[in-house]
This record gives sequence, structure tokens and C-alpha cells, in this order.
Amino acid sequence: LHVRSRRQRQMCIRDSIWGVLMGVAIGGGFVLATAATVLATSNSTPSMTMAVVLGGWLVKMVVLILLFVWLRGFDFYDNTAFAVTTLAALVVALTAEAWGVITSRTAYLS
Repeated sequence: LHVRSRRQRQMCIRDSIWGVLMGVAIGGGFVLATAATVLATSNSTPSMTMAVVLGGWLVKMVVLILLFVWLRGFDFYDNTAFAVTTLAALVVALTAEAWGVITSRTAYLS
């Protein structure tokens, strides 16, 4: 944090809060999008659900890269807080989804 003035510290804290909120929103958006795709494909075959979920991750990664490129020109948020929170949220989301797939008890019959 800045030690020179109270105003600089307040702006630094505000920018960090914006970065954290945007990172949490991205992570939450990823989880909600995955839940929506699983619900939309709940009556289809497991392989179709997996294909849609993996395709959804590809689309989300492209959207995330485009969002990063677009946000690069703004200075209302702290880049470090945004990056750390976004990475943490995405790791948690991916871990939760992988755990859900690994621990699901689905019978695969031909």
C-alpha cells in the first residue's frame, strides 16, 4: 500500500476491491455456465454431456482471453488482485468440476 497519503491508500484499496470482485465474478460465471450446460444436457448420453462441458470450457477460455484483452486498457482495478483472484477462482471451479466427474457413480452400459 502507499504510505504517502491517505487518498493514495484509499484508491489502492478501491482498485484492489474492484480486481477481487471481477475475479470472483469470472469464477462464479464459470461455475454457473457449467451448471447450466450440465442441466441442459441432463437427458442426453454421458458422452454428449462431456462433449458439451468440454466445449463450454473452450468457449469460456476464449471469452476469458477476450475479456483480458479488453480490460487491459482500463486502470480502475488492481491487476495483481484481479489475476490472483481469477486464477484462484478458476482453479477452485476446475477442481470442483473434476471432483464431481471423478466421484459420480454412473453406470456405463452398452
